[in-house]
Amino acid sequence: ESVVQWFTNKLPNNWTEEKGLRFTYYITAFAECGLSREDLPKEAEERLLRECEKELDCGCENFMLFTAMLKLGYSKHPIMTKILSSAKQQMLPDGGYVCERIRKKTDHTPKSCYKSDVHALCFLGECRKNGLDIAEFQPLVDYFLKRNLFYKGTDKTELVLNDREGWRT
Repeated sequence: ESVVQWFTNKLPNNWTEEKGLRFTYYITAFAECGLSREDLPKEAEERLLRECEKELDCGCENFMLFTAMLKLGYSKHPIMTKILSSAKQQMLPDGGYVCERIRKKTDHTPKSCYKSDVHALCFLGECRKNGLDIAEFQPLVDYFLKRNLFYKGTDKTELVLNDREGWRT
């Protein structure tokens, strides 16, 4: 039995139709298992490309999906140029990102979300490994270098996620 067959047998029958983060998790699992885009079922690739045609949300799930795409071998696909261009346009003044759900709730420019920013940084790291130009994204790197991301700003001895046990993306 091939790795791909074993892997897809473990997934729900309709996994390519899953809503929310599940599809992203499944695609990420393919990538993290060392599989390539050739290993994806046709309907999974079609859904993946449809997801990328939507307007970029700049949420953690988007950057997680884009990172998986690069690991699967989509670095030369024209969609990557669109994704990078859109990500650059939506960068916040502080150099980071925040998802559309948060942007819609405020009437001012919000601070970026470190969860989105961590996934964006992972995406940029994968871009760099794949030879894609990321020079315009230095503000995101600076965002991390200039901030204390692990401890609360109000109390440098308390972890940021201390009160959110079990949170993950």
